[in-house]
Amino acid sequence: MQEHDTKETIRELIDRAAREVGTKAELARMLGVPATRLNEWRGGHRPCPAEMVAIIADIAGMPAEEWLIRATLWYAKEKPYYARLWKAVGKALPRTGAATAGFFATVGLGLFGELARMLGKVPQFILC
Repeated sequence: MQEHDTKETIRELIDRAAREVGTKAELARMLGVPATRLNEWRGGHRPCPAEMVAIIADIAGMPAEEWLIRATLWYAKEKPYYARLWKAVGKALPRTGAATAGFFATVGLGLFGELARMLGKVPQFILC
């Protein structure tokens, strides 16, 4: 996954959570962080910690467990242990159930975006 994909996905997740609670300022208050920090995460100027990604996902009505795993994998992708980490936790992603399809349809292709672009088209059944 490319860096801009992570930034765009985090931006969309934050925007969705902010819509759920009313404003980005309210979301920042709920998270216990300054609004400037939330904007740094949203803009990709500072990495959003994996645990915060999970909390934001929960507020947005998305599967927090899946997002925690995704964020952990995003930030570990350049680490020498990435393949082992993927083997250890990546298999948990399919167990998140139907919410995975909703994730792809509403937020973006996320971690699997590069594969989808290489294949050309995402099969229709994934988006339904």
